[in-house]
Amino acid sequence: MTGRFCISFDALVSALLAKPCSCEAIQSESLVTGITTDTRQVKLGDLFVALEGETFNGHDFVAEAIAKGAIAAIVREGVFPAESVLPRLETACGPLLAYLFLAAFLTNQLADL
Repeated sequence: MTGRFCISFDALVSALLAKPCSCEAIQSESLVTGITTDTRQVKLGDLFVALEGETFNGHDFVAEAIAKGAIAAIVREGVFPAESVLPRLETACGPLLAYLFLAAFLTNQLADL
């Protein structure tokens, strides 16, 4: 699943109530321009969502997504060691609920236009 939008990195972090880890190199005004759950569709500036399923774990693909240009990844809190250099937004609720919340947040933002 892929979607296009534009939101500042800081606004995204605030909306998700996520803990940014290894994101020091990302400027607060940097724009997140899309979202994807599929590393084959990552574009520069995308946010990668590390979904988990019965036969796959998106956390296994975070490094690939970042290498392909994703600005950061939404991950489950505690999956990556603190010393990991992968830029990520850790959520206690997990990537799926964060993804759903982000969809609702962006829908409300568009409704206000």
